[in-house]
Amino acid sequence: MRHTLILTLLSTTLFLAACGGNGGQPQPDPDPNPQPTPVGTPVGSPVSKVIGVAGGSLASVDGKITLEIPAGALTKDETVSIQEITNNAPGKFGKAFRLSPEGTTFAKPARITFTFTEEQLKGAPFEAMQVGYQKDGYWKAIKVVARDPAARTVTVETTHFSDWSPVPGAQLDPSMAHVKESGTVT
Repeated sequence: MRHTLILTLLSTTLFLAACGGNGGQPQPDPDPNPQPTPVGTPVGSPVSKVIGVAGGSLASVDGKITLEIPAGALTKDETVSIQEITNNAPGKFGKAFRLSPEGTTFAKPARITFTFTEEQLKGAPFEAMQVGYQKDGYWKAIKVVARDPAARTVTVETTHFSDWSPVPGAQLDPSMAHVKESGTVT
């Protein structure tokens, strides 16, 4: 019981810290000297679909990411693609994806949803899970996220395409360990 309480308090604290307590507005990066990372390289083949003014959706082959573009977000037909890439995001949590064509912007925000397995979430409090995108080599976390614990999904809105990845707000390493009462684990 005591361990559950401590983990619950830790998760709540991390969740509140991630939210920033400012109504979901973006916060400055906590690292005053963030470092750029290489752009991910393609893995496998992309999934593509023509989406136009009426809107539409597209998912990766494995269903780990779904893109929903609402009606009126695009002004003409676009061939939209989801391409898995090597994940160079801080924490390297799960798979990263390139949404293209790069430079596409939307008149209305599109929704990006990442889906996780229970196994993937071991060691990462779901309440702290975020989504980030890479711009000019730097990863930026989207602070306003919708989390659905039952479906194990995290959804964000965006008005642009770039490289995207789930970003854990906190991780335990190792993700699972057995500890005797009054014991420790490094």
